[in-house]
Amino acid sequence: MPLVKSFWKNLNFSNYEQPKIHCPTCKKGFINPIKDSVKFKETAETVALKKSDGPWSEMDLDFKFSCLLKCDNNNCGEVVSCAGTGFFDQDDPTFDEETGQYWASYFKYFKPEYFSKPIHIIELKDLYPSAITKKLEDSFKIFFCDSESCANKIRIVVEVLMDALKVKKTVITTGNKRKNLTLHARILNYGSKNKELSDLLLAIKWIGNSGSHNSKVTKDDTLDAYRILEYVLDKLYDKNATHLMKMAKIINKKRIPLSQIELSKKKKGDY
Repeated sequence: MPLVKSFWKNLNFSNYEQPKIHCPTCKKGFINPIKDSVKFKETAETVALKKSDGPWSEMDLDFKFSCLLKCDNNNCGEVVSCAGTGFFDQDDPTFDEETGQYWASYFKYFKPEYFSKPIHIIELKDLYPSAITKKLEDSFKIFFCDSESCANKIRIVVEVLMDALKVKKTVITTGNKRKNLTLHARILNYGSKNKELSDLLLAIKWIGNSGSHNSKVTKDDTLDAYRILEYVLDKLYDKNATHLMKMAKIINKKRIPLSQIELSKKKKGDY
């Protein structure tokens, strides 16, 4: 399933609304909060606010929480721990005719900052090299709590991908010395084989560089990097995508549908 930015940017849950998060173990079931496992405690700032003489409402309060989530696939049953922050939100006020007042109900919402084991922001397909999968999982661990570090981790995935594609790491200089190539140079070298993917990987590198240099990186930025990377990996390792690309090249070259190409081959006795 393609990445949906709004889902991951605004991920939270309550007793009444629970997002559909795929289990990181079986990848088939969904993980849901285990009843009575949600524990929360008001922050010191909230406690002080409630003790103060100043005005406040539930919308001003926040808290920390932890809980356990369990996969609903009976053949899996994986348990994932989760921790983060919480806040209150209200539904639309309703008018009470007896009192002549508007009333609103407040609901607790829990915003995850950490999962163990980490949930998958993009699908980790079995066709991906294990080294790439491992580095992607490292990035998932900090996606919710540290966008700068996450962006840098995604950049590392590109480095590992260059290794998997056997893009050379070094060159021999004029002084007959071996020199390490930068990631930028390696991506450009790969462009001689696949310009489209090279351009996409450069975009991920620039996002990752911002994370490495302590520049402000947002969840939007890391999600952009994941979306681009997901596309690149599918192009490289998804057999169906590879087949479609080959089919498109044949059609583009002949400028006729495949059925007519096959018919032409039969007439020429190419079978």
